[in-house]
Amino acid sequence: MKNLITSSALSFALLTTFNATAQTNKQALAERLTQLTKLEVIAIEEAPIANFVQLVTPQGIFYASEDGKHIISGGIHEFSNGFRSLTNERMGAVRGQAIKELEDTFITYRSPSEEYEVIVFYDPTCPFCRRMHENIDSYLNQGITIHYAAFPRGGINTASARQLDSIFCADNPKSTLDNSIVNTPIPPKVCTEESPVASHYALGEQLGVRGTPAIYTLNTATAIDGGALPANQLRGRLDAL
Repeated sequence: MKNLITSSALSFALLTTFNATAQTNKQALAERLTQLTKLEVIAIEEAPIANFVQLVTPQGIFYASEDGKHIISGGIHEFSNGFRSLTNERMGAVRGQAIKELEDTFITYRSPSEEYEVIVFYDPTCPFCRRMHENIDSYLNQGITIHYAAFPRGGINTASARQLDSIFCADNPKSTLDNSIVNTPIPPKVCTEESPVASHYALGEQLGVRGTPAIYTLNTATAIDGGALPANQLRGRLDAL
């Protein structure tokens, strides 16, 4: 009986050591990816393929071989009907969580007959953004709630970023945004707490925004291509998803 207990204790110790070593090796892979690419690894997970580790970053997923010799940056699909993208599904969850964390900081125009919610990345110097907002009621009438996120096209150290600060930090952001469209002067404003503009800009970069207005579904972070689509066309794109 004593030998059995000793053997069980040894097996448990070896298993614990093995698991700790495996976790250390995975962490080393994550640290090497960060060192080589400067990307933040936000999750270290089992990969959907054998002998690989899944390294999740805000910009995408990498698959590192457990021996540290190779890394894959492409998407992984199930080899079956439909070729389901495991990579896109995981990144959709990552982006959805990033959106959820910022949702309360968007400027929202809610449809009274809401069927869809979209994020529109907005720059006040973008004429197509302005044109889209001039027709905001047509989107609301189509059952589409609009959540505006700030995206200064030139970066966060620009005049448009400061203008966005004044809009999003205003006592009444919605009316300030409305006034900006009709060229009412916007008084400079600084947030009493951290401005959301930098966070919105980082979210846009994570989602792959390259210009404005850029439209994404709120819940799945699915891109709706076409820029400032008329309301009926945007509704058609959303119906087709």
